[in-house]
Amino acid sequence: MTRLALPASVPGRVMLGVRFACGAASWFAPKSTMRLLGMEPDRAPETIYVGRLFGTRDAVLGAGLLAARGEARRRWWLLGIACDVSDALAGIVGARRNQLPKNAAVRTLLISAGVVGAGLGAWALAAEDL
Repeated sequence: MTRLALPASVPGRVMLGVRFACGAASWFAPKSTMRLLGMEPDRAPETIYVGRLFGTRDAVLGAGLLAARGEARRRWWLLGIACDVSDALAGIVGARRNQLPKNAAVRTLLISAGVVGAGLGAWALAAEDL
């Protein structure tokens, strides 16, 4: 049985916490989470479903980090960064095509690409948090 191992670096631990917090919030309080991201779940109830999908994905990325070590953990960091960069790009495309409110695009871009997602993941990877 594989023993769970917390990331050693500060950015790694913060990222792990963010993965689980976002996962839980998106799953158990999707309306509130979508509102925080600048979306309107009362006008577009399908965002609730998509929010839960996002929550599941973030929780799985967190679980992968906890369960892996060494080269396998490096792959989980890279997978998380890829997901976060993809989220940022999807926000940009959605905003340019008027499929996403501008404030939601800015919030998701900051969260996924810079302040939290890809930024913390890359920092933890650079710190050799394996």
